Amino acid sequence: GDSKALTRGGFWTQAFDAALTLAVSDEEAAMSVEYDVDELGDPEEDRATAAMRLLDVVGSRAPQKLIFGVLTQRLPALVGNSPKDGNTPAAELAAACVAMRAAAVVVPNCLKAMDKAAPQLAQGFAACAAPPNPEPLRVFALDALASLCSALAGDAALRSGEAVRGIALNAAVGALGDASPAMQKRGCVALEFALELFEDAEEELGPSAPAILAGLSQCVVQTYALSAAAVLIDVLGSSFISSDSCQALLASVSSIMEITDPEHFQKRCAATNTAGSIIAALGKDAQLSVVKPLADRALLGLQIDDPELREATYIFFWKIINVFEGEIVAAYGLQLLPVIVESINREDGAIVDSSGKEVDEVDLNAEPEAFDGKDPLEGLQFSVRTSYLDEKAAAVSCAGVMAEATCSEEFSTACVALGFGQAQVAQIRELFDQALEGISNLHEYFHEDVRASALLAEAKFAMSSKGVLFKKTSAEKQFDEELVGRCFDQCLDTMETEEEKEVFNVACEALGVLLDKLPGIQEVVMKRLERLTVAIISVLSGNAAVDLAMNGLFGEEDPGSDDEDRDDGVADAITDLLAVLAKALGPAFAPSFMRILLPLSQRYCRPSSATSEKAAVLGSLADSIPHLDSPSANTTSITSTIAPSAIPLALAAAADTSDPTLQRNASYLLGVLFHHSPPTSPAWAHLRAAVSVLQSL
Repeated sequence: GDSKALTRGGFWTQAFDAALTLAVSDEEAAMSVEYDVDELGDPEEDRATAAMRLLDVVGSRAPQKLIFGVLTQRLPALVGNSPKDGNTPAAELAAACVAMRAAAVVVPNCLKAMDKAAPQLAQGFAACAAPPNPEPLRVFALDALASLCSALAGDAALRSGEAVRGIALNAAVGALGDASPAMQKRGCVALEFALELFEDAEEELGPSAPAILAGLSQCVVQTYALSAAAVLIDVLGSSFISSDSCQALLASVSSIMEITDPEHFQKRCAATNTAGSIIAALGKDAQLSVVKPLADRALLGLQIDDPELREATYIFFWKIINVFEGEIVAAYGLQLLPVIVESINREDGAIVDSSGKEVDEVDLNAEPEAFDGKDPLEGLQFSVRTSYLDEKAAAVSCAGVMAEATCSEEFSTACVALGFGQAQVAQIRELFDQALEGISNLHEYFHEDVRASALLAEAKFAMSSKGVLFKKTSAEKQFDEELVGRCFDQCLDTMETEEEKEVFNVACEALGVLLDKLPGIQEVVMKRLERLTVAIISVLSGNAAVDLAMNGLFGEEDPGSDDEDRDDGVADAITDLLAVLAKALGPAFAPSFMRILLPLSQRYCRPSSATSEKAAVLGSLADSIPHLDSPSANTTSITSTIAPSAIPLALAAAADTSDPTLQRNASYLLGVLFHHSPPTSPAWAHLRAAVSVLQSL
């Protein structure tokens, strides 16, 4: 009951060490490749099972540095150790397997603590994933490597991704050629996460693409291979088109998308997703003869009652609409939107019995005799069907990009080419209205992915009200002011009350969509600017529902950590929003900007702040300042007010060689500050120092 007590003393250290020790006690269970924490036996009868549960709980809850210390004490026996073979004692092999399992669970929770050690850990995991080590150890080592890559890809503040990605890529590709399906499966998963570290580094990845595709083509676990291929194509983009494997892969996914056997639906889902990635990589150069057959096959998948296939279909259309915009919406909207509306409104929960089997709805109003005197709810519980939840999130996102695409010139042109009359236009408008109504009901949904998708989709609907398809409130308005205002208010509600950082970030992004895409929105924003300013300041000051420092158990800060604040992208979300506000509102935003600036710098420009957070603030300042100064001679220059404190900060950041992005943003800010400072500004006292720093770069 006292969460703070659990962070004192050696509780976590002892618990984790005990879990590791107990897990090793059952050698057979420790080395079981098919082990799954969600399908465990009775803990009272299986000590190793109970211990693995404890590993999972402690590894995901304990303070970073404490748990990392215990893990690194165990891992040196593995990292750089001699390979294990058939003569290795079972107890030693079991200990190695458990340590790798523990690493896979713990690493995501040790982001800051393990950053500098990440390359060494990756080398150790890769060594354990290579022959002649026994398969159980190799499987768990690949899991740990995938977990490490996932953690690095998910946090921009971490710096080790570049050093780790090559190690992980080679280990994953090596596993693809293994004869064991279990190794191939883990290799594909590790490959997906390794590829995410190559984002914006496709030139480095390009030479390895043929070997990766060749390895994937040999895998017997086709579903996982196709998923990895989709990520590879997403990273390579248009450069994938020049590879010899493009046409062969296209033919393969086209064939798999015709599968009707339910046992192979997962493979069809992966193929549908990969087909969308191929079309996106081809871009507008893709021939209609390529796109239409794939789109038709994807649409046919909606006739099959399978939530995962519907999800894959929505993702497919989401990808190709981002390329062809309104042309696809006009061609497929009338067929696609009714199913999307069903998915948005579908119940994704079920009543299940103690065995997990779904039961029919219970009539609570029936006479007691109907239940033989028993409680009608005894042994029953509500269960969420994850596949339906994922389907709902994908449907919402697809509806949003479809609405956005109706603003494009291609949509109007395609409607004319298809011979759309008033009846078809009215029908598609009605379907969009139904989708929007369903999306508007999801803002209180229990899962954060759906709430986030609903926010961004509603913003795209609001933005699309400037297009030809939707009605304006009056002829003078450029968009539906009521809808835009309602969407803006929902984003503000979210910023004030949302606890999940991911959803808060999307609320900022949704506001950015409205501000950037809707000319004439200034009046809507100014009515709500004070509320927005207070919401941002509350978050930066730590007085909002969203908590910027949740690392330990139940949000307790990691004791003894020098960098306990991990905001998971909130810095980027807020600074991006500030720059868009400055551009949209101009000098009218200056008073609010100055009020926000102090808590912003206090939160993200401290010596202990991550360099990525400092870079976000400096970049936002540089983007905002040119729009804030009033042309009036009677007004104090915003630049002159900011420069005395901002220039020393920018000078220090420009000299920080640990982060090129920080140096680039700092240099940019210096240029902006001097360019916009009047001749009498104190900024010019720093000119010599600024020139010296810039020359050193």
